[in-house]
Amino acid sequence: MYINAVELETQSDGRRTVNAERFPGSLGVTYELCAGIVDKDKPALEIAREEVLEECGYQVPQKNITRVTGFRWVFQDFLTRNG
Repeated sequence: MYINAVELETQSDGRRTVNAERFPGSLGVTYELCAGIVDKDKPALEIAREEVLEECGYQVPQKNITRVTGFRWVFQDFLTRNG
């Protein structure tokens, strides 16, 4: 696995984007993973769609979202076990 970064350009409206002509998708494959907390009274898939938009800037239909893994950490349990 290689990790790399490309230079972002600031647009007139303040958005920061990648120059797709300079860095076309054919240069490689990128997996954008994001995470979020299920803390709203909405279906988890809808929350995931909102998190992808918020964290990665992509408007993705729910049918194109695949759950990779999950994690649950309860702070009270941690305190109980670790004083």
